[in-house]
Amino acid sequence: MFGGKTFINGLGIGLDGAVARRFSSLKVFGGFLGYLFGAIIEAFKFEGFEASCEFNNNSVSGKYLLCGACNGPFQGGNFKLAPGASVDDGYLDLYFIEDMKPFRRLVKIPKVLEGTHSSMEEVSITRVDKATLHISRKLPAHMDGEPLELEKGTYEIGIKKNALPVILPSN
Repeated sequence: MFGGKTFINGLGIGLDGAVARRFSSLKVFGGFLGYLFGAIIEAFKFEGFEASCEFNNNSVSGKYLLCGACNGPFQGGNFKLAPGASVDDGYLDLYFIEDMKPFRRLVKIPKVLEGTHSSMEEVSITRVDKATLHISRKLPAHMDGEPLELEKGTYEIGIKKNALPVILPSN
């Protein structure tokens, strides 16, 4: 859940929201190539943002390139933003990636694709069941790849445990 709306796999704010918005406007490329092309363009164009977040009796604040919450490890096709996320553990993987210079952003894209970015000093990933996020300005975002714009303000992020009934075979 985010701001009273529900997502299944992932919420992205900042750069990944800008990539989702750009991808939706690209008519030439689709699928993974479209997301990769959008990521390269936005690596040079997107401006970082100030944010803070409280979760698990902790808090973070700073200037970020992107942040979000994942129920599963992948977003945007093959981008493994939350490599340890699991859809059945009852938690969201909350991630924050600090702002960095455009060229450094570009060369780090392969690490995000591989899911090896979590060892970077600019990256923090924490497992939570709820969090409160404060953003400093209007920002592009996405929920399950669908672009949206967020107003400056405070947002609640959380998981609805056991909310999706699944029918499995008896064996």
